[in-house]
Amino acid sequence: MEENENIKSKNRKKAVGIILGAAATSNALSDVARYIISCNVERTTDGTPENTVGYEGYNIRFNTRIHSNNFVVLHVSEKTFNDITGLRDTLNQCKDKKISVSIVLDTKAENLAKMYKDIDFLQSILKQYNIDMPVYCNIDNIMNNKNLNNAEKSALIEAFLDKATRSNIYVGLYGTDTNLYDCNEFITKISEYDTFLIQDNETIRYQGTHNITKDLEGNISATVDLSSIVANANLNASSSLVYSSNYIVAEGETMHSIALKCGLSENDLIKYNGNKKTVEAGDKILIPNLYMTINEETKEVKYNFAIARGIDISNYQYNIDWERVAQTSDYVIVEVARDDNDYLNNDGYYLDSAIGQIIGTKSQNLDLGLYFCIYKDMDASTYEERMESYLTRLDNELRENNVNIDKSNIPVFLDFDVYSDDNDYYELMQTFEKVCASHGFTKVGIYGNESTLNSICENMQSKHGLVLKNTDYYVWKAGGSRI
Repeated sequence: MEENENIKSKNRKKAVGIILGAAATSNALSDVARYIISCNVERTTDGTPENTVGYEGYNIRFNTRIHSNNFVVLHVSEKTFNDITGLRDTLNQCKDKKISVSIVLDTKAENLAKMYKDIDFLQSILKQYNIDMPVYCNIDNIMNNKNLNNAEKSALIEAFLDKATRSNIYVGLYGTDTNLYDCNEFITKISEYDTFLIQDNETIRYQGTHNITKDLEGNISATVDLSSIVANANLNASSSLVYSSNYIVAEGETMHSIALKCGLSENDLIKYNGNKKTVEAGDKILIPNLYMTINEETKEVKYNFAIARGIDISNYQYNIDWERVAQTSDYVIVEVARDDNDYLNNDGYYLDSAIGQIIGTKSQNLDLGLYFCIYKDMDASTYEERMESYLTRLDNELRENNVNIDKSNIPVFLDFDVYSDDNDYYELMQTFEKVCASHGFTKVGIYGNESTLNSICENMQSKHGLVLKNTDYYVWKAGGSRI
């Protein structure tokens, strides 16, 4: 049990902010992914690795060309969930004929609840059968879904990677070269994971690892014997799977309060539990990212939330015990500057405490986020000057204190303290995004409580015909995400 906990701890993907109940940005390469990408596999005596020729699908009645030195790629989807017989027969025959199998999840998930259910189904397959090749998520449906914005696509993809990695699964992404390239460039960095690349152009643009490729003629080939990697690293083992756990509802708890406690959106939690909207003390509900561990000696049961948990630190907080923060949090969001109702006269306030908070966060190897507070009735040109001043000061402070940060991986949020109808919020966010980009920050988001964010949604709708959830901005909502 202790060994499994260490594995989960090492592979844990950290997050900053709340997007669809869980956000997804990571600075560290997981141990499993690192092993896979760097692994050198021995070749057979004739110089050709085993399992380099693959086939999509397997006909149990008319199989004449697939042999034990080949591998099979089986696609599973929501349809498979309801008709498991065909998959069972195929897996049993592949096992009898010693044919290696890779699984591709053709998910149609548009929310985390559905993605978690898809992963649960995948784990049920791994629990019963020896899947000795990678388990991939097909990202094509996600990438091509016009109803999802970039932040929502990122949350879905990273939820799959996160939960599968925690179960010590050889996990990867399946998709066209175009979608893999676009995902890595615009959605979330995936180059630390292996991919199954479907070639759709003469020249491959995606430069990340892709150990399996399907060429323009439909031929599938692998560059290494992936089944050996799975076996040598003891991946895809049923004993390592981490399942969603039953949660016992306490007195006074509601679906809303439990969702807040677990970092899920209330709607996702309700959907995950068969649209169960009300609970009573003693009820059991499933929480997809709540893992239960049992001490074999004392039989003590502990719940471990797999979601990232963090704090935001403002200029009002001093004498921080950073070791304690590291024990309770995965990330810290630091307030860098703020404006008040007299901003035209005081030019705003860059917080001298910010650099110390950044240094403290880095000292514990925690993920970092930044936020800036804006007051009401401010036009875009004024705020552009203000943000330029703030970020220039931040750059100088970082340089003077010899602090290096990965700006491309740090989310920066604009915190609207007070809502005003006079503000053009989309224009302000575009200005914020432009100034941040000029200083190297590429992940931007918007912060507010529920009423403020709802008002901003209405503001964007009335002025620009846009809805906040359909923009590419990360959303950090006080109290959880239901936007």
